[in-house]
Amino acid sequence: MLRSLVGSEMCIRDRNMDRLMHRLTQLWEEGDCSMEIPDQVLTAVDQGSNPDEYTRDRLVECHELELQLNGKVGRLAAFHAALKQLAPETVTEQEWQAYKRHKHQ
Repeated sequence: MLRSLVGSEMCIRDRNMDRLMHRLTQLWEEGDCSMEIPDQVLTAVDQGSNPDEYTRDRLVECHELELQLNGKVGRLAAFHAALKQLAPETVTEQEWQAYKRHKHQ
């Protein structure tokens, strides 16, 4: 039983390595050799894991960070709009002009 598990694990690792090598060969033939493969992908292949899982996880992380960033941009835009609306009531025209001059320097 142990021999068959080890054998199947090696078979999975070999298939993943074959896919990786096939893609690298394609990139080489296309002339696009500027791509770097993250160490985590190579480690995943060495461990018999599917390197697509690493890619999927990174895409999920990027999507989550994009959502956070979009929320921050939205809040900042709302803050600037509120500030612009309230500025004439709390800042004199002379202070506002001095701020604008300083901002554009």
